Order: sequence, then structure tokens, then C-alpha cells
Amino acid sequence: MKYRINQHDEMEFDVIVEDGGVVSVYHNDENQVSTYYQDRLTEDMNPDEIWETLGEGKAYIKDWPEGTTREEIIKDALNWLVLPEPESWELDETIWSKFELSW
Repeated sequence: MKYRINQHDEMEFDVIVEDGGVVSVYHNDENQVSTYYQDRLTEDMNPDEIWETLGEGKAYIKDWPEGTTREEIIKDALNWLVLPEPESWELDETIWSKFELSW
């Protein structure tokens, strides 16, 4: 299964899997937080309205304790987005690239 990481800055990034699942990670001035969106990206979404569209559906929030590594957060995001867990993950920065500037 392919996934990409959209890096915003040192503390904020998005994990996106090839079927359109998204987890957004940010820092809230206290700790890292993951937002797991139940809705998925689709090819017909307006790139300028991605967050509004995803925000209309259900989302789940997870606060991370200090010291949690980026790798742990990414692994958790991938495991939540795809069940059952695939045999392997492939980082592919070309998937969902049409939305890259919107993030």
C-alpha cells in the first residue's frame, strides 16, 4: 500500500494513503495531536476546499505524550487508515499530488 507525507513544517504534516485516507498531525502548543478523518479524498474534490470537505465528516483526535516519535505517529496513522494492515508500506510522494499545493 502506498502513502505520502505532506510536510508543512518541523512539527506539522499529513499522512495520506493511496485510497484517500488522511491523518493530519499538528502541534497545539502543548503536544502533538493527530486528527483522523473518517471521510477520504476523492478525485472530484475541489483542492481549495479539502479541509472544509473533510471537516464536514466525522474525525477522531489523539493527543500524543511528549517524547512520542514522528515514526510512532506515522505508524499509528497508517494502521488506523488501512485495515487489515498491508504486508508492506511504500512511501510514494506522487500519489494525490494534485492536492499538494492545497495543504
